[in-house]
Amino acid sequence: MMPHSIIAHVAGAAVLATLAALPLAAQQKGQPPGQPGQAGQQQGQMTQEQMQQQRLARMQEMSQRMDRIHERAQRLSQEMQQRMQQDRERVTDRERLVLRSCDALTETAAQLRQLADRTRDMMRDQDMQRDRDMQRDMDRLHQHLGAMADQMEGALETMDRMRQRIHRTP
Repeated sequence: MMPHSIIAHVAGAAVLATLAALPLAAQQKGQPPGQPGQAGQQQGQMTQEQMQQQRLARMQEMSQRMDRIHERAQRLSQEMQQRMQQDRERVTDRERLVLRSCDALTETAAQLRQLADRTRDMMRDQDMQRDRDMQRDMDRLHQHLGAMADQMEGALETMDRMRQRIHRTP
């Protein structure tokens, strides 16, 4: 085993042992099993708060990633527009088509950024935080946004290769 996986394994075993001991500790304190005392509730709340903070941090990272994708798409479009302005008389239909596609990718990236921001806003909503099904769906939405960001990055790489290929051929 790798050192970090040994640590994870030991930490996981410690968590399981702690969780298994909670009902016994509650009985010793005179509380029925399954009903943690106030300290246990606070610990559970802190865990939920920590999870919420992690969700918000992931969404912030997603928003920043969408920003970078949008900026990259804008740069690609601007480079193409500048090139086309320099050689107006030699601009081909292929170049115009690639430029329009770049512009469409730029608009899509901006819309994905807005979606990431709205999702982060939903994650901050107290009512939505209390609803476990809503949390699960927001986590799924975050995963979908990540997949869309991956697709956008791939599309931008392809579009950049197309732009380079068009400019190499007369």
